[in-house]
Order: sequence, then structure tokens, then C-alpha cells
Amino acid sequence: MKRVTRRGFLAGGISASGVLLALAGCGALQSPAVKGLPGATKEMIWMAGYKPQANVSFVGVYVAQEMGYFKDQGLAVTIKHASGQGEHLKLLAGKKIQVTTETATDLIKDVTEQSIPLVSLAVLTQSGDEAMVSLQKSGIDEPKKFEGKTVGYKVYPAFEYLAMLKSAGVDRSKIKEVSVGFDPRVLTEGQVDVLPVFKSNEPDLIRRMGFPVNLIDPADYGVKVMGQVWSTHRELLASDPDMYERFVKAALNGLYYAFSHPKEAIDIVMKYAPTEDRSHQEYMLATEKESTITAQTQKFGLGWQTLDQWTQLQNGMADFGLLKQKSDPATFFTDSIQTKIYNNGKLIWP
Repeated sequence: MKRVTRRGFLAGGISASGVLLALAGCGALQSPAVKGLPGATKEMIWMAGYKPQANVSFVGVYVAQEMGYFKDQGLAVTIKHASGQGEHLKLLAGKKIQVTTETATDLIKDVTEQSIPLVSLAVLTQSGDEAMVSLQKSGIDEPKKFEGKTVGYKVYPAFEYLAMLKSAGVDRSKIKEVSVGFDPRVLTEGQVDVLPVFKSNEPDLIRRMGFPVNLIDPADYGVKVMGQVWSTHRELLASDPDMYERFVKAALNGLYYAFSHPKEAIDIVMKYAPTEDRSHQEYMLATEKESTITAQTQKFGLGWQTLDQWTQLQNGMADFGLLKQKSDPATFFTDSIQTKIYNNGKLIWP
């Protein structure tokens, strides 16, 4: 049975449980020293879940590579991008790569439903990546106005959407919900009245098509959800925690640089994504920066994650029937790295 994740930048995230579990038994990639670099340099592979672009979970890594931050930490990081069909998750489950990107909700489903021992190293977007949009001319600018309308969903109705309906007192039985996939033209062509989107992507694309939109953001209705994470296999983390500490420190340093120097950061992104529209990449980074910098990360540091966050997210998913079973939320993440690389909310560098 295959499961398609909702996160488009994770390459559609199709994960076959049988294949993943079989790969999970494969051996880990060795990490020999690299000739020409300082002693104790370690090799590792980071694979993005989708094509090159300015998602914050990608940008920090791109910048760390180009600015030499990984080298400063004694790492030789090979950057790859998934080709589709959940390649990144299959390779991580088989311990063939060391780090990938996914969403917090997908990580929870991978752990609870497929028993893949994945663990979050850092949570990048803290207030969620997903929202709903309608055409501005429709007048649908709040969840209550979804009643009597056709609302799309990508793979399954997202947690953020369901939680927002509950928070806003919407009668879901009055909504016609239909599967629409990932093509935003279903909104502009009138096939649906409301479309689920990734805040840093489709709203800008639809506007560029000549259609102003209303953005209905679950965060505005008190919905707490985490978005993009860097994840690894728990056995890999246990085998070399020092390497992962170095990786997270360097990649977060890259993200701090990107937020302070957005033009230079996009210059770097365009090296990896030369065929992408630069202005759209600028929009993507600026939008996701807003979801990355929160009161929590301002106090403790970018990427910070807590047991309470993971507990609330899993409970919420279970309440809406998105999980068949639950796991100990402490197994979803590690906080040992963040406590070592930050001092009073400041990244310790180098």
C-alpha cells in the first residue's frame, strides 16, 4: 500500500511501507576522512525532498556549503535532490543517506504507521507551511464561508485545515471536499472554490497568472503545527551524534546568514536552481522566514523543538483520524543537539 505525502516539495513523498522496511535493514553509509581536508573530516549525504528551490530547509544547507560552513565543521557534504517516488525517504530508511527534508506531520506518520525510526534534528518552519486560498473576487475570506462551497485537498484533508474548521466553528458536513492534486489551475478554472496551498508557493504562482487571491491561514485561527524538518535515521544518529551536531550547527548558521543576507542567499539558490524564476525564489524565502522566526526561536534559536510541540501535533492528528495509532512523542525528535549548539539563544560558532 503506497502513501503519498502532502508536501509537494518533498517530491510527492510516495512511500511504500514494504520497501521502506526492507531498506531499513541495509547497512549505513561509511564516513571516511576526505583527502585534502582537515583530519577527522567526515563525508555525509544530504538529500532534499524535491527539486532545488528556496525552501528554508534547503537554503540553510546550500549556504553552508557555499560559505564553507560545513568545511569549518569538518564535514564534506554531498548535496542531492530526490527524483520522486519518495526516493529520499527510502534511502534514509535504508541508511544510504544521512539527512533529508520532510514535514513534521509526515515524520509522525512514518514513525507511527510504518515503524520507520526517523527522528527530527531541527524544526525549521515553526508555524506551518500550509494554508487555503480562494480567488479574491469570490469573497471567501474566512473558514465559515467554506460552507456550501467546494474545497479541495491534495492527498487527504490536512491537519491544519481540519483544525482550522474546528477552531472557526465551521460545519464540515456543509462542505463538498474533493481531491485535486497539485495543479493550482483547478482554482482559476473554477473546479474548486477553495484550494489548499503551500504559503510560499501557489499564492505567488496564482497571482502571477493574473488572479488575486485571499489567503486563509490556519495560524490566524490558533492552529499550532510544525512544518519542515531535517530528519535522519535514529540508528545513524546514535552511531555518530557528533557528526549530526556539526551538520545542524553549520546548516543553521547558513540559515542565519540567509536571513541576514537574502540577496546573497538567493544568488546561492540560483546556482542550484538556474532555471527557476528568481523573484519567485525571493518570495519563497521571505514567506518561509516569517514561519521560521517565532517567539520560541527568537528566544532559544532557529530550529528549536520541544516535546510539547510534538505531543500536541500527534494528539491533534489522532483526534482527526489521521493516525491509526500513536507513539511516544519523545521518539520523534532529539533535543540533545540544540542544547549543545546554543548558548542563551545564540548559536555557538564555530
